[in-house]
Amino acid sequence: MEVNYDTLVRFTAIHLSADVRVYSEDGTEEEIIKGSRIPDDSMLLLPAILDALLRVKDRVPLIAGINEHWFYFSLKSGEKRYMIGPVSSPVRYRFRLSYSLMFSEQDQEMLREHEDPVSFSEAVRTLAHISGILSSGSDAFSNEPLLPEDVMSANLGAGKKESEILSEVTRTIFENMESGERHNPYDEEVREMAAVERGDTDLLSRILEESYRGEVGVVADNSLRQEKNIAIVLITLS
Repeated sequence: MEVNYDTLVRFTAIHLSADVRVYSEDGTEEEIIKGSRIPDDSMLLLPAILDALLRVKDRVPLIAGINEHWFYFSLKSGEKRYMIGPVSSPVRYRFRLSYSLMFSEQDQEMLREHEDPVSFSEAVRTLAHISGILSSGSDAFSNEPLLPEDVMSANLGAGKKESEILSEVTRTIFENMESGERHNPYDEEVREMAAVERGDTDLLSRILEESYRGEVGVVADNSLRQEKNIAIVLITLS
C-alpha cells in the first residue's frame, strides 16, 4: 500500500497542534507546515538543538527537551528528516537530549498563552505509529509496530527512572484508549488559576476562548449534579 507522505505529515501537524518541518539529508529546510499556535519558536529551537535532532539515524524518533517542559521530535524516512514540535508537558521529563534555556518575560508570557493542547503521552503514541509507517516505505505494514515504550526507552537520560516514566506514559495511554475521551489539558487549568490569582481578566478571557478538543472531567453520575460539582470546583479554585 502506497503511503501519501504529504497527507500524513499534514495530519500530524493538525493532530498534534505542532509545526512539522521537512529537511533534506544535508539539513536544508524544504518545507514547514504550521500546526502550532506559537507564532515564532526560534527561542526554543536553537541551531544546536536542531543540529542534534537532524542526526536521527533509525526508525525510533529522537526527542529533545527544553527546560524539561517543551519537546521536539525528529523522524527519519529515507533521505528526509521530519521535525515535529513544540509539544509541551505539565510533567517534567529529562531525556538524553536535554537543554536548559533562559527566556525573557515577554517570551515566557507568549509561550504560556500558546501552550500546546495535546498531551505529551499522546504525542509519543502518535509519533511512534507515524514513525513506523515512515520507516516502512511503500509497505506501511512491513515492520513490527513501534511502541511508545520503545520511543521512551531509546531517549531516556538522567532523571526519572526508566520504569517510572514508561509506567506513567503507558498508564495514561491506556486510560485515554479505555475512556475514548480526551480532557482539557492540565496546563490550561494551571494558566486559568494563575490568571485568577493575578486578577488578569484579559488573560483569563483569552484562555477561556481557546479551542480544545477535550471535555470536562466526569465528577458526578447525573447531569444536574455534574453541573453543580463543576460550579463548586470553579468557585473553590477562584
